[in-house]
Amino acid sequence: MSTRDDLRTLPAVAVAVAIVGLVVAGCGPGRGTSPAAAPTTPAAPTPATSSGGPAAPAVTAAPSASPTAPGAAYRAVGNLCTAVDVSALRAQVGAAEPKPAARFQRTDSGTILSCTVRLGSLGNAGAVIVLAYIYADHTAQQPFQALRALENYPATPVPGVGTEAYSYLDHSNRPHVAAWDANLQLGVLYVPNRPLNNPRDLLPALIEVCKATIAALQRLSTAPAGTGGRRPV
Repeated sequence: MSTRDDLRTLPAVAVAVAIVGLVVAGCGPGRGTSPAAAPTTPAAPTPATSSGGPAAPAVTAAPSASPTAPGAAYRAVGNLCTAVDVSALRAQVGAAEPKPAARFQRTDSGTILSCTVRLGSLGNAGAVIVLAYIYADHTAQQPFQALRALENYPATPVPGVGTEAYSYLDHSNRPHVAAWDANLQLGVLYVPNRPLNNPRDLLPALIEVCKATIAALQRLSTAPAGTGGRRPV
């Protein structure tokens, strides 16, 4: 991020980045308290934040499906965690805790959904955060590319995931995968309880989490109301 003014020109991206920061801030070794659902912010580019760790078992109440443009491939689901499968991480990190934390927030241009799953008792234990932005009336290409331009990390293209995807390590050596497809912008981040010795070793597993989440959201978006299957974490 350069400045707050830069983000004002990209309201959808600003909201997404703000929520990522909110969720990541609570991903320490401790077990936080249950956060309140983020309030709807109809006009402001950045949402109000709340404190508390993402590991709390409470999950926010499911919102009604957000409106989408005609022909949009993805619709908001009530709980993003129903589309998240972290099994690819278990061999390296350990088993997932049984109750992930889900959040959502409406914006002028779509819906933000997040799912945080804590994993493991091994040396790499931590939390995987999946953030989805589902745009109501346009594709995710422009905000995806705008966010990429604002970031200052060497990125590696990831073929075969959505329309476009890349992976990178942030300034804290935490592994990320970012992707877009149709009106969906997706990010997957691993926040360890302590610094990782080889953070790049987790990127293949995060790529699988990203790929599986996109596939599940496709399925849930096209399923008739009341028939979408729940994808276990």
